[in-house]
Amino acid sequence: WQRRFAVHEGLLRQLIKECAEAGRELWLVYIPARQVYEGGREVAEIRAANPHYQLLSRLGAETETPLIDGTAVFGGLEDPTRAFFARDGHLNALGHRTLAAALIRELKTRHGEWLKGETSED
Repeated sequence: WQRRFAVHEGLLRQLIKECAEAGRELWLVYIPARQVYEGGREVAEIRAANPHYQLLSRLGAETETPLIDGTAVFGGLEDPTRAFFARDGHLNALGHRTLAAALIRELKTRHGEWLKGETSED
């Protein structure tokens, strides 16, 4: 997995560089696996144990690229595992709605005037 992460990091760095050169904004979005919420672990524990989160967090900090942290997004739900399909761990309708609402909030925070009246969290 370490080789795959090195390739992933290289590709992300290239994407970040090309977006910056083109004057385009880029956000990193971390979507955790369903399994990280099993057993009632705390968000800090999940982050500390996950090398993918650590990679995105480090890259975001180094390159001043915003990171939308799905660990916190789904951790705000009463039962975060309900945001994922039980069988394959992908986001279900609740998971997509929850992530979309978080992205909309972030867009409004960063570009509120541009988005005024254009989106709804409903």
